[in-house]
Amino acid sequence: MEKKQTILIVDDSPTIRSILQMILKGNGFTIKTASNGSEALMEAEKSPPDLLLLDIEMPGIDGFETCRRFRSSKTLSKIPILFLSSFDDVGKKVKAFQAGGVDYISKPVQKEELVARVETHLELKRLQEELYKKINDTERLIHILCHDVSNPLTCITGWAEMLVLDNRIEKDKQLSYRMKRILQSSHQASDIIDHVREMEKLSRQKKALQLEPVSVKEVIENALVIFENRMKEKKITFECVPDLAGLETRILAEKISFTTNVFHNLFSNTLKFSYPGSVISLFIDENEKEVHLTLKDKGIGIPGNLLENIFTPDASTSRPGTSGEDGSGFGMPLMKQYMDYYGGSIMISSKPEAEFPQQHGTEFQLTLKNGQQGYRKKKASAGNKEVKAS
Repeated sequence: MEKKQTILIVDDSPTIRSILQMILKGNGFTIKTASNGSEALMEAEKSPPDLLLLDIEMPGIDGFETCRRFRSSKTLSKIPILFLSSFDDVGKKVKAFQAGGVDYISKPVQKEELVARVETHLELKRLQEELYKKINDTERLIHILCHDVSNPLTCITGWAEMLVLDNRIEKDKQLSYRMKRILQSSHQASDIIDHVREMEKLSRQKKALQLEPVSVKEVIENALVIFENRMKEKKITFECVPDLAGLETRILAEKISFTTNVFHNLFSNTLKFSYPGSVISLFIDENEKEVHLTLKDKGIGIPGNLLENIFTPDASTSRPGTSGEDGSGFGMPLMKQYMDYYGGSIMISSKPEAEFPQQHGTEFQLTLKNGQQGYRKKKASAGNKEVKAS
């Protein structure tokens, strides 16, 4: 049998307590009462109610202070508090919400209104608890997956490291090249797992995302290695302006997340929707404050209805690539989330092939804070440490 929900009525008037009790008990609720704020806190500490109906004007601590004390308690902070008052001015209502109330009901109470509001806030509380449970279950699943994947991955990395150093494999250039790519990919996978764990801490506000100067050249080179085979399969050429060889640009970001969750995501998406034999271009422009990374393709473009929802997590934006590649549609919302963490921005402009048969393609522009100054400080600091050590 389902447990009845408990409502604690707090009012210094025995008559009002009796009327409210009669209304709510008749609608299937278990009722407890208290005549003042201190009594309500003691009663709630013994057995927390599902909802609180709280008068404002009471002897001792008033309703506002009682509400604040409930909100500061670890065990009572989530209880919905509905204020009851004969005062109907805006100032009192604002003060009630500022104290932590979720609703405000004016006296004399109307039976239908009272029951409707109580039921609404109890349902909201139930949905909130359900959401928290799902979040906790998801976090627990992520933790288990990270742990269980790490063990075989550590084994793969260990064997790959041994084979890379094996003289017999080193003599075979093609085999040596492939083994180094396996090792690099396993390290990349380990970094991703570590970062998922960091993001879990971040989502629980246990740890702030640590931003640092990140070499744009290293990010691009990493992507070219990871997507080398896909580029060969589609015969796609990559060009960088200015030339990658002498590039010293640095951005302010978190290295692993920007490399894997932002740039890899963006590059993969561009590859997916580019035609075989086409060119992908990256233009890098910087000033003292910002760095603009503009990635352009001459692919199929993004239709307007998809473009306007491309950063919405629950919108369906997935579609097959030019060679039938699959996609989840989650990449862009995730990328936007990370760009927000960095204090950056992302802009997309696109010309769908159906509308622009001669000039179709998409342009992504990432704007991030320039990390060159931070890099110089970091380098100078490291130099000072070396001098001291010698």
